[in-house]
Amino acid sequence: MTWMILAILAQSHAAEQMIDPTQPPAAVLPYLPDVQAESAQAWQVTAIQDNGKSGFAVVNGQLVQLGEAYQGFRLISVKHQQATLINKNGEKKVLGLGLASFVVPAQPPAQVKKTKQAKTIKK
Repeated sequence: MTWMILAILAQSHAAEQMIDPTQPPAAVLPYLPDVQAESAQAWQVTAIQDNGKSGFAVVNGQLVQLGEAYQGFRLISVKHQQATLINKNGEKKVLGLGLASFVVPAQPPAQVKKTKQAKTIKK
């Protein structure tokens, strides 16, 4: 009987010490993005109103007028059942009403090419 109790205790202790093989090592966890928090905070549009020059979108339950900011993104367009928001870096979020939403990554600034200036001829 004592042997059986010791076996059960050892088994429960071993279960507490088990490591989930699908998880990354604990040493790298602080450097990884918090995917669960990001997915829990996915943006959702529940209403869009386009009034020509004005309009609004309801993003995550908050009314956002055209030109107003929401979490660092400014609402720039509400057309065709989509709300388009952009941040200072040029990253766009296109949120669809009942459609798939997507993010357009910011494009790196274009390199400016130097042009040769025409030589002036003095007479």
